[in-house]
Amino acid sequence: MNDNSLIKDPFLEKGEIEFLELRKDEIRYLKFDRFLKVIKTLNQRSDKGYQSLMLSVDGFKGNSRELYEIEEFRRYVNLLINQVPQILFYIHDKNKMTNQILKSLSNNSSQPASIDPKRARLMIDAIQEQVEKTEDKEIKENLSEFVCKIQSFVNQY
Repeated sequence: MNDNSLIKDPFLEKGEIEFLELRKDEIRYLKFDRFLKVIKTLNQRSDKGYQSLMLSVDGFKGNSRELYEIEEFRRYVNLLINQVPQILFYIHDKNKMTNQILKSLSNNSSQPASIDPKRARLMIDAIQEQVEKTEDKEIKENLSEFVCKIQSFVNQY
């Protein structure tokens, strides 16, 4: 990634970002070990890993589809959410991975993104729990941003 705009980000300048590039084989064979190890490390920080994971994916560059349109990635994300429903709490969204994750949770990749309300509630509750573990007032104030972002993808039954 040769994007010079990343250098201007205060989190990146302080070296507080953990970079994790998921490999195609991890996604294809549903290997969560490395991801979960990073999450465990982030949880030990005083900010509990708030917006400190820059997530990227390798191995699909030849594919013209968006990540959320690739069935293997969609399956990986859907199973990962069961293990880490607060994933959005950790994601630093400079590379727009939050939208890729949320759209992957949609029932159908060819339709406008929409998440099941129960899954959205699970994610919101897990994020709220994670926020409560921090002592940072600013992080607590940002909870509503997470809620709004997730709710903007909820199915309208």
